[in-house]
Amino acid sequence: MLPLQAGALLGPMTGTGVVTLGPVLSGLYGVPIGTVGLVITAYMVPFALVQLFSGSISQIITGRRTAACGFVIFAAGSLGCAGAPTFPLLLSFRVLQGVGAAFLFPVLMALVGEAVAPQRLGRAVGAFGATQTLGLALGPLLAGLFEVYLGWRWFFVWLAAFAMAADAAFL
Repeated sequence: MLPLQAGALLGPMTGTGVVTLGPVLSGLYGVPIGTVGLVITAYMVPFALVQLFSGSISQIITGRRTAACGFVIFAAGSLGCAGAPTFPLLLSFRVLQGVGAAFLFPVLMALVGEAVAPQRLGRAVGAFGATQTLGLALGPLLAGLFEVYLGWRWFFVWLAAFAMAADAAFL
């Protein structure tokens, strides 16, 4: 269950973490703070749309393989965000992150159903949901801490490392 819970943290943490980084990104890339809001949209739109297909894909190549691909895609997008020299490239890599996350959420939720006994399913799904909510709360905090102590790019490096560690534990 630990890799499943790790995946449940990633998406929401990534979605909300960038809110804290808005002023820094605005200054670095020379775009208005309102335009920086696109980093949220660039992540959330593919995240929402690709979920419509990721479950079907998991039925073809198995849920574990689909989730493993999601972790790798997410990590690649995170590393791209960390190194993005321009705002359009940052947005492009946020799209890639969103695609990766979309291969995680519905698939991991289905895998929770496969991993636990039916009499424990309610508890397991509740824990999965609580972990997602924790990700929402931790995102801005972690992004802020990384920005203050190491630089904003390290938030994305950490996300990539976290995703790859979860992927390794998953396999």
